[in-house]
Amino acid sequence: MKDYFFSIVFLFITVGTGSAFSEKNKLDLLPLPRHCIVIYDNDDHRDVYTDEYLMALSGVGEIQLKGIVTTYSPGEYPKFVKGRKYIMDLALKSGLKNLPELFSGTNKKLTRPESNRIEDTEPLDIDASHFIVSQAIKASPEKPLVIITGGQLTSVANACLLDPSIADKVVVMGVFGGTKIDYNAALDPWAWTIIMSRLRVVSIPIGPPDKRATVYMKPPLVPKERILNDLDQNVPFFRWMYEKKHPSNGLPAEADFDGHPAILLTRPDYVIRWKKYECTGVDQKGYPLLEENADGKIWQAEDADQQIATDEFWRVMNKLNSKLF
Repeated sequence: MKDYFFSIVFLFITVGTGSAFSEKNKLDLLPLPRHCIVIYDNDDHRDVYTDEYLMALSGVGEIQLKGIVTTYSPGEYPKFVKGRKYIMDLALKSGLKNLPELFSGTNKKLTRPESNRIEDTEPLDIDASHFIVSQAIKASPEKPLVIITGGQLTSVANACLLDPSIADKVVVMGVFGGTKIDYNAALDPWAWTIIMSRLRVVSIPIGPPDKRATVYMKPPLVPKERILNDLDQNVPFFRWMYEKKHPSNGLPAEADFDGHPAILLTRPDYVIRWKKYECTGVDQKGYPLLEENADGKIWQAEDADQQIATDEFWRVMNKLNSKLF
């Protein structure tokens, strides 16, 4: 298999309708440095496999997963915090290495100031945000802190308010809208605006319920039968993966619907078409104003190769399985 971190030949990605982006931008986001420092922030622990995938990727030594944060303003937040602790306990019992620190994050939202100016926003005292700042300070624009998100963006945006100087040292790669607000972005719209305005971003849009976005509908496939057959069910961590199921929405639905940005950590060729944007301001609703720009720091995924995502998910899980077997 090719080593996408050490490759001397830089990755060329098609932008927009077919033009290659400029020479200076070949490494502005992807591929990421080998063994990059990663923080993961999400809500529900039951409806995706992203927690387990990132723990596995760290467990086999391919990333440094330093923290897992739970952020969610609706009422199920305490259940998600407790559930993430349960997964960590299973990982410890199963012998996984290089496990992250857990943070409860927040169940609050940021308040958009009357001035509509980001710098006038009152930050929250969130332990996870302070931790993000502490890790970002150690990073650099060339070797950034990578934050993978699958839910509400409050804890991440709040870190930028606590220390605006970290902006060029952080890349946020998440399942949320780029040019349009969608479910995850709408959980805290002002946090979304802060991230789009201040940070380097890789956006995997969800899209509306009646028209899901293309890449969102091409997640890594994770059939229950394959979990049963490929992963040792005597290992509690793998048994949990087989048994996990959301009680009402039918997910994980044999796929990892928050796993798209996690796959990009090691396989930037998973996304085969991008559009790039620059944030030029904030509108009266408090939403970011974006303009398509080949030199922009916001990358929005437009198409992807689902087989690459699926193959990479199972490469990592099987590698962990061989270490724990």
